[in-house]
Amino acid sequence: MDWIKRISNSILISLLLLLLLAVPVFAISNPNSISLNTSKVFQNIFVNGDVLFIGEHNVDYATSPNESADEAFQFQMKSADDTTIIRTKGITDYQWSLTSHYFTPSQVTSSNITWGSLYVTRIIGDPILFPVPVEGTTQATKTLTSTDWNIDGSITSKELLRLYLLQVARRIENDSGQTLLFSDYNGNKVLNSTGRAIFLAALPNIDTVIPTLFQTFASNPNFNSVSINSTFEDATVLSSNMGTKIENAFEGIGNFFGISKEMAAGSWLMLFALTIASIVFLNTGNTTGAIILTIPIIVTGAFLGAIPIAFLFTFGFLAVTYAAYFFWLRGT
Repeated sequence: MDWIKRISNSILISLLLLLLLAVPVFAISNPNSISLNTSKVFQNIFVNGDVLFIGEHNVDYATSPNESADEAFQFQMKSADDTTIIRTKGITDYQWSLTSHYFTPSQVTSSNITWGSLYVTRIIGDPILFPVPVEGTTQATKTLTSTDWNIDGSITSKELLRLYLLQVARRIENDSGQTLLFSDYNGNKVLNSTGRAIFLAALPNIDTVIPTLFQTFASNPNFNSVSINSTFEDATVLSSNMGTKIENAFEGIGNFFGISKEMAAGSWLMLFALTIASIVFLNTGNTTGAIILTIPIIVTGAFLGAIPIAFLFTFGFLAVTYAAYFFWLRGT
């Protein structure tokens, strides 16, 4: 029987060792300090009837833990009697920062959010990492008061939110030493690119409804004047692009018909383009297709010097006008 006991004990010890190895060991320490500095509520920010809760908090660590802030600490919104969690969310960042809870109008109804209620808000360590919460050590609590609710009135809730966020930005600046604010060209304080990243992480898409909170750029366009000349047009002539022999050929044809060599070359090119257009039309019956296929021929002829560049631009203008008529005006 002793050998049975020894085997049983060995199995039991092995199972206990496996269990101990399977249980994760968390090395995160308590923060140096933790506080929920302000909790504010705003309405009608994105749509009429919505409600936005914001918690301004400071989870202070000399060196940020390996665990991300949203894994280690949560921003909770609880009922006034502190018994029911209405919503919880991982905080945005360590140190001085802010996190928000946004309720759409339908969520306001389904969550039974009552304007002016004395809800409990709390920053609390994740129960897995901090099994026993201690106020002032791993959690910080603030109960909303009537002054924390910012009603949409003569000063809109959006403007009240903008002013509040600027105050938060100043406090983050003072705590972290970072520069988050910038004076725009009107002398108003706005968030710079660093502040923009911090506040959009806490309040996604807030820039779409309060654009005046963020830095914008304005400048006068600088156009360099260019002297107009005909260098390019002068360079696109028959002799430079098609060679002297072809130039002489068109000059001989022009002399025979009593016209210039440029007109002879242009007439030949247009005859070629019309021939292509005729073949396309006779085989497809498509007038538009026939005209479009002549465009590469005319452009090539202009760059070879067979027709003037000015004609190319005139033809281009007419083509664009016809396209506008064909696609947008023909059916009206």
